[in-house]
Amino acid sequence: MAARRNPYMLPQEKQRTKATQLLNLLALHALGEKELSTTQIAAIKIFIGKFLPDMKAVEMSGPEGQPLLQSVEVVFRGTDGH
Repeated sequence: MAARRNPYMLPQEKQRTKATQLLNLLALHALGEKELSTTQIAAIKIFIGKFLPDMKAVEMSGPEGQPLLQSVEVVFRGTDGH
């Protein structure tokens, strides 16, 4: 049974839906539940790469390369809110 298409869906939503479907195919392939050719896998990776950026390590630093200072405030409250 084919999925019904929403005629009011924006182009970005259509592309996102396609990317999700292709990610699901890759997941099934990785789990050994769906056989995909090398060409299919390469095409899926290219398509998905247009919408989901590769996750890369990012180093954050403060001004002039100094360490980035962070602070966390923890507030404990009693059951009465004080």
